[in-house]
Amino acid sequence: MLPQTSPAEYHKKAKTITIKKERSGKEYKVRIVKRSEIPNFHAYVHTPENVALQKDASILQNTAKFILASNDNLSKRVLCACYVDGTSKSFVNKRFWEGYGSGFILQVPNNKQYVGAGSDMESTAKDRNHLLSVYYNKNDLINHGQSVPKGTKTSDLKGIISYNIKNILNISDDEYIKRMDKIKNTLGDEILSLERMSVIDSEMADAYKQFLERRIEKDADFNSAILRDDYAWNEILISEPKIADIYTTHLDRLPDELLELAANPENDFVIVLMYE
Repeated sequence: MLPQTSPAEYHKKAKTITIKKERSGKEYKVRIVKRSEIPNFHAYVHTPENVALQKDASILQNTAKFILASNDNLSKRVLCACYVDGTSKSFVNKRFWEGYGSGFILQVPNNKQYVGAGSDMESTAKDRNHLLSVYYNKNDLINHGQSVPKGTKTSDLKGIISYNIKNILNISDDEYIKRMDKIKNTLGDEILSLERMSVIDSEMADAYKQFLERRIEKDADFNSAILRDDYAWNEILISEPKIADIYTTHLDRLPDELLELAANPENDFVIVLMYE
């Protein structure tokens, strides 16, 4: 379980601007906020521009596919997302250089965040049952691609976050479970944030802050942190996310399809500008 910043906290900082696309001549009235202006920003992100979704599909088609995969009828579906904070370049930086500079900011329920690592896990999990089989019951070797070191087993990835938090606090498994259960029970359906955790268990919040300040410098360190500042990305497996907002690495790169979503007042989307 990782903390997420409530959109309400930064929506109030957003400014309304009008963006005119030179090629189409269309104008979009949208609200934007700079990531650097958001205190303690932490979020899950996902891009519909990723060609792995559907090579020849439009962004709106991939968006529809993503929303469909996240609805109540398919709530067991597992999706991959990346986790970023106020300064990390993981994912947004990689996608920027590849041309994938825009996507969604997600709100993910506390109990729908599963396995995560500070690198691409080469995940093949399609639903929660498959995820349990792959990451909790097997010791299969990861289908090594570009990130996770060769020889890594799937079961090595299941407890990276909790392992680091327990080490920082120097507490037992039982103590960790007891304290995390208290946090979850206190929150109920409320999404975890660092601010709320600080009220419930300040020592645990300080441990999370320390963990989230770490940065992976090379893929061999994939189990020591989640966030990274290089040209690779992390991966967290989640389910039942809600699309909360839109992000972009540069407004000039934001596709018309996403601008239309942002300009629709019914969506109440803000565009978070990842770079100044």
